[in-house]
This record gives sequence, C-alpha cells and structure tokens, in this order.
Amino acid sequence: MKKLLQISFVILFAFSSAKASYILNDNVKEAYLNIYSLHLDAADSIIQQEVKVNPKNDFISYLRFNLGFTKIFISEDEAVYLELEKAMNNYINRIKSSNENSPWRGTCLSEMYMLRSALKLKFGRNVKSGFDGIKAYNFAEETKENHPEFKPCWLNWGLMNVAVGSVPDSYKGLVSALGFDGDIEHGMDFIEESWKDSQLEGNEFLSPKSTLIYGYTSLQLNQNRMTSLEDLDLKEDFRKNNLLVYLESKFLQHKRDNTALIELLEQRDKSNSVYPINYLYFVEGKAKTSALLDSAEVPFYYYLENYKGNNFVKSTHFRLAAYFYLQGDLEKSELHKSKILSTGHLFTGADKMAEEMASRDFNYTLLLSQAHFDNGLYDSALSVLTKPLNYCITNTDSVEMYYRLGRVYEAEGKDLDAIGSFKMAIETSDGRSTYFSANSAMQLALILERKKMYASSRYYLKLTLAFKDYPFQDGIQQQAKAVTKRVEKLN
Repeated sequence: MKKLLQISFVILFAFSSAKASYILNDNVKEAYLNIYSLHLDAADSIIQQEVKVNPKNDFISYLRFNLGFTKIFISEDEAVYLELEKAMNNYINRIKSSNENSPWRGTCLSEMYMLRSALKLKFGRNVKSGFDGIKAYNFAEETKENHPEFKPCWLNWGLMNVAVGSVPDSYKGLVSALGFDGDIEHGMDFIEESWKDSQLEGNEFLSPKSTLIYGYTSLQLNQNRMTSLEDLDLKEDFRKNNLLVYLESKFLQHKRDNTALIELLEQRDKSNSVYPINYLYFVEGKAKTSALLDSAEVPFYYYLENYKGNNFVKSTHFRLAAYFYLQGDLEKSELHKSKILSTGHLFTGADKMAEEMASRDFNYTLLLSQAHFDNGLYDSALSVLTKPLNYCITNTDSVEMYYRLGRVYEAEGKDLDAIGSFKMAIETSDGRSTYFSANSAMQLALILERKKMYASSRYYLKLTLAFKDYPFQDGIQQQAKAVTKRVEKLN
C-alpha cells in the first residue's frame, strides 16, 4: 500500500510539473482562423474557452500574441502597442519555456520574434527590431534543421530568406557582419511549398496567413508567381476575408484595374464584427480620386478621422490636394497641400513622395496624366502627355514627363517607345537621384529582361541600385535585388 502511494505521488508530481504541450485542437484552429480573418472578438472568446479546457496548452500564448500583434499592426496605434507590449513579451517567454522537442516551439518563436521585430520597426525602435530579427532567423534556421519536413516552419524560413536576400542597403552591413545569407528564389520556393501544405485537409487554418505572405512577397519582389488570388485554388472565397481583400487590392492596383478595385473595396465586410483595416479607406480614396469621381474625397476623410497612426497621412493630404486642384477647387487644394508638411510622418515612400511633391508647384498636365494612368486609361494619359503645349516648367517636370510617358508606353505594349522614354528620364535627371529616374532604370531592367537582353538588364539594375535617398527607395531596391538574382540565373 505504501509503495502504491509512493508510485501515485510520483505520477502526480510528474504530471503537475510537466511542461505544457502543443495541443492542436479545434479551438486552436478556429481561433487562428478568426485572427487571420480579423474576427478578433470571436478569436478572443475561443481562446478563453481553451484556457478553461486546456490551461497549459502552449498555443494559448501564441494565439494571444498573434491577437495583440494584429490589433497593433493594423491600427498602428502606439497607445495600443504600449498597452500590450509587456503582455506580448510574457507570451514569448512562456513559449521559450515550453516543450523544446516540439517543432511548434521553434516555429512559434521564429514567427513571434519576426512579428515583434516588425512592430518595433513600425514604431521607430530600429536597433531593437534588428535584434528580434536575428532571433527570428536563428529559431527558423534551428527548427528547419531539427525538423526538416515540418512545413509550417517553412513559411518562416522562406520569409527570413527573402527578407535577408532583399535587405535594403541601410541594413546590409549589419546582416553581412552577422554572417546571415539569404536567397530570394530559394525563400519563395519554401513559402510556396508551405502555402501548398496549408491547402491540405486539416491544415486549412493556416491558409489565410500563408496566402497573404505568399501573395504579398510574390507581388512585392516581382516574382511573377501569381497575378491575382483568382490564380490560386483557394477553398474559401477570399472576398470574405478583409486581409485577403487587402492583398487582392494590391494586385488590382498593380494591374491598374480601377473598376474592379473599387467594386472589391465597396463590397468588403464593414460590419462591427470585423476589426477594421482603415488603410483600405486610403486605397479606396486613391482609386476614386484617380477616377475623378464625385465625392471621391469621402474615403480619405474617413481615413483621416479614424486612423490612429501617422502613415499615409501626408499622402492622403497630397491626394486630396491634387484631386481638388484637378476639380478646380483651388482653396481646398491649397488647404490640403499646406497640411502635407505639418502632419504625419516620413516613414513610408508614399509620404516621402507627398512631402517632396508639396515643395513643387502643381502641374495640371502631369497630375491629370497620373490620374488617367492610375485609372487604367492609357490612351487618355498619352493624349494629355503628348499635347503640343509646353507644360514642363522645370527640369523635374521634364524628368517626370518622360517617366510617365515610359509607363504609358509600357502598359500599351510599346516597348521600344517605353525604352526611349525611360532613357530620356534618366538622361534628363542628369545623375540626380529621384524616384522618377530610379524607377525608370528599374522599369528598363524589367523590359530588357522580358526581351532576354540580360546584359543590358543587369546594367540598369546596377544603375537602379546606384540611386540613393529618394522616395520608395527600399521597395525599389528590394525589387532590383530580387530581379538581379533572377537575371543572373537566366543568363
């Protein structure tokens, strides 16, 4: 009897002191799906249910971290970040103390450090962001080595490869010093395979997040793996998920299908059960002002009123100033133009561009051509740009004119005309680093790649990377690095 009691005590002690485990049950999957469809209140309720049933389930900390991250990243509200920061750090520490033998431990940690790095970067904590990025890379690498066939980790590993392989010049020294190496194509392959795995029965809860990452990286780095979410055999209608609506809006903007874009945004879920992506009001404002629709300013005003962050504020005021200028309402135009310099931050390329444009006198012809182009009306844009009037007052106007001519010709499939115009934009810039000269070089490289003129393409890719200190530099350089690696393999 005594021996039996001793055995019982040992067993009870073992269970009470054992580390928690990763219990991938229906609650976890449903909560995850709700987070990545922005039904955050529903996700929170399900997590609370799981706490009652399996309080030691390690996925609880992971899910709560993702819930907090989603709120902060989408709202860009620093007050929410400061409120949740300590709790999110605790969630990471709990996962660190969890079952080290589970592949989910390293997968969760690599993702959590990666997401925390993104938050710190968003709120200007660049150095601390870098340290978290290092930890994310190390956990992804370690998990990939120890569990090579665990495909949920492939998403993180692929994304880290893409990030390191396309890192902006401002971070290149740090990455090299740490001995990190990245391969964009290799990374994209892992992301794609992880996405395919998320489409299998039982893994569907991973689909929204993996689709978002797969589509966004493919588009951002010009990987040409898809042109729309319509290309993917998704089991669920992406239009019911506002995160995927956001991704599809990126594809439609890239294709300049303004009609489809406006329709998509007007039909998105705006109910109170869905956490709002205020940025989509900004996109809707851009689409409607480009189309020069009546009351096109309404989505922009909603964005300014409800958005708690500082990004795209300058760009919103620039877009409103340009819209009212084209509408002939000069008073409202000047009002918004004056606000460009006094509001928002200079974190995004769009905001940097807005502030740069605010220092110039508005050029009616160039603004109108941009609106027509963004609206997919290439003939109208070309007609405006090629009218015989001398509308280019400054050298900067001339550079922009040639750039916009190049974009129109390219969109119409007139590659030779596009090449000539882009070259003129670069030549007219006289070595000055501007968005128009840098992106002209980038577009030239892409056209020449399509024509299998790889040596010439590499020349303009090098020229693209040589331009410095202009709006959208990081994005253009990331794209140039991705295309460079692709061209080198093709030649």
